[in-house]
Amino acid sequence: MNTELLTVAFGKGALYLPDDHTSAELSAPAAGLLAALRKHGYTVDEDCLHHLNALSEADVKEISDFVGKVFLTDANWAALLRDWAERPSGKSFADSFYTFIVNICPELRGEGTILPCGHFIPDGVFDLRRYTGCPFCGTQFETAPANTGVDTTAELKILSMWSRKDAEAYATELLSMPLPPDATQADHIVRLLKGLPPEFIAGIGNIACVETRVLAAATVGGEEGLRFLKAPGELLRMLWYGKTGELTVDRPKDVKDRYFTGILRKSGMVEAKEATEARFKLHYCRTFCGAVARWFEALPMTEEEICADMHRHRQMWVRFIRALRLNDYARRHRSAKLTGVLDRFYRSDYSVWGGKVEAAREAHDSAGLFSLLSERPGAFARCLYDTILDFGADDTLEAFSSIADRLPVRLLVSLSNGAAAYFLPEADYRYIHLPKGQMVKASLNPGLAALPGRKRVDIASKIQIAVLKCIYNIYSRREALPGDKVYIERTLWDCPVPVGDRGRSVNGIGYAIPGQTFKVAGDKVRLFLHWGIGMEAQHYDMDLSCALIGNHQRTDIAYYSLDTNGASHSGDIQSIPEKKGAAEYIELDLPVLLEQGYEYAVFTANAYSVPKLASDMVVGWMSSRRPMKSDNETGVAYNPADVQHMVSVAGFNASRGMVFGILDIIKHEILWLEMANGSQRLDQLDIKAVKTLRERMESKIKIGELISMRAQSHGQAVETSDSPEAYGPDNWQKADIL
Repeated sequence: MNTELLTVAFGKGALYLPDDHTSAELSAPAAGLLAALRKHGYTVDEDCLHHLNALSEADVKEISDFVGKVFLTDANWAALLRDWAERPSGKSFADSFYTFIVNICPELRGEGTILPCGHFIPDGVFDLRRYTGCPFCGTQFETAPANTGVDTTAELKILSMWSRKDAEAYATELLSMPLPPDATQADHIVRLLKGLPPEFIAGIGNIACVETRVLAAATVGGEEGLRFLKAPGELLRMLWYGKTGELTVDRPKDVKDRYFTGILRKSGMVEAKEATEARFKLHYCRTFCGAVARWFEALPMTEEEICADMHRHRQMWVRFIRALRLNDYARRHRSAKLTGVLDRFYRSDYSVWGGKVEAAREAHDSAGLFSLLSERPGAFARCLYDTILDFGADDTLEAFSSIADRLPVRLLVSLSNGAAAYFLPEADYRYIHLPKGQMVKASLNPGLAALPGRKRVDIASKIQIAVLKCIYNIYSRREALPGDKVYIERTLWDCPVPVGDRGRSVNGIGYAIPGQTFKVAGDKVRLFLHWGIGMEAQHYDMDLSCALIGNHQRTDIAYYSLDTNGASHSGDIQSIPEKKGAAEYIELDLPVLLEQGYEYAVFTANAYSVPKLASDMVVGWMSSRRPMKSDNETGVAYNPADVQHMVSVAGFNASRGMVFGILDIIKHEILWLEMANGSQRLDQLDIKAVKTLRERMESKIKIGELISMRAQSHGQAVETSDSPEAYGPDNWQKADIL
């Protein structure tokens, strides 16, 4: 069984079945798989069942094991408190303080119990019958698998069949996207390129997006992979991706520091430093070095263009040139072009376009500046706001509009979305959402201080109007969407275009875009967090927390405050058991919280004992469309069939914390967010930054709006519908709006 293609197919709501053989008679292995799928909230359609009947027992078992692995069914899902969902923990600071005193002063001890972790628990302080571990240090002693023994007959999700043809079609779709892939799409691209046969790889032509080209080149590898790259900057990205797993190039010092702090907890200072240096040591085999030298020689760019492209990361290129032995290959093989490039690069005998732009800007030469920027529309878009402050909105927007139709729509959407945040700040600073997911404060451009508030509003409005006109004109020159009417699912009218806020978490089931909303089916929401699977027993503390926010009030549900009316926490696990990992839960009763005056709930995950989130951490929530159950003997409250959304946060494991959702208690909606932060505890979270990100998500151009504009540019009628023909979260890319 091809597990790479099976993983991608399951994320798309299907099962990858390689054979075309079918059988109408239900086989014993297929019947067993159906029972296992039902426990996880799934079933299959008729065509898929006929193909399952023809599979061997080994293949069917591999599919069953795979589904259990996706949902971590066999991992440890026991809570620290046994009946945490039924009654409050009763834990107080006084209980913990008294236990601390008697453990450091044995002479004060009375009657009590010594637990396997070595702590003495006095009688009458904690009810040990309610705990699966130590209530004082959070070490868990008992483990239990997920709860899959409940009734799952209602609302089963249907899996269809995926063939190799479907996998190739999906791979072609991803490779042709003009938008950079998010973490889930990047994971799918890698798996598809690994799982599909060599003849498909050989047939791949032009790849639209730079990030996708880099990802494909790194995955395919060797000279075959290098053919996807079009410029030295893309080669540098590929080499850097091989060292860091990141598609964008950061300062080496920053990346080394992040890696250093990650391994420091497992070793001493000297060992950590040595491991860091070894991880980032540049060493490449001669076969690859020769392929790179030939790639440079065949590159369809002039020597000056190549040098100018390498200039941005000049210091890094000096080291990579040495590691790739390019000087040696240029001399030995008498590569005239490569020799000329290296000679001019070391002598800095080339002009840089950016230098000419800065010279024109400093000379206040608007005509010369606009002429230079028109040569590179993308660079014009990226400095549009600053240019407006320097040369005025009318002249700048007139020059920009003349070349805007050469830009991708995604860049125009970014300009429209960012105009209000840039020109209409409410304070003397603004929040910036960085590509890594963090929200950081930044000082305002000094030029804004000279503009009155009304002028700023006028500029932001002019930018948005000009951009929308450009997008409409671009759509009018494209082919019309199929059909006389265009159907758009309701969810897309609330889902922002994923530009600038690409998801960094990997969706194992389904697919969600940051800013997408999920309707809460019942009156309760159960959050869950799991981490540490496959690791040895150790002190490794991750925290699931929730901030309840209302009119002039805030209540934290975290390890230091486990309960309030309408919300309960399953207990703070600080030391994980052997290999099986650990889990924490929070349950929210929406009607009760609404009575208490709360309006929002902010979901967070934080790393307490280490400087970054666990790389295997999984977060999500369950829906109460059916009454959610929990095991009072083990505290297990995780049932795969009730999971509404679940992701792996590996892309955030360089951060200490992550905000992954905001619940609107009044609307019964959960807004999916991916905001990284450096907080160790929930009470250190900047709620204003979260509020700013939420408001920014709500104000962004929505996917439904762009599809509607695309249809209206050709006179097509638009209807909101959830029919199979409608554009939805899974297929909106086919509308070609970006």
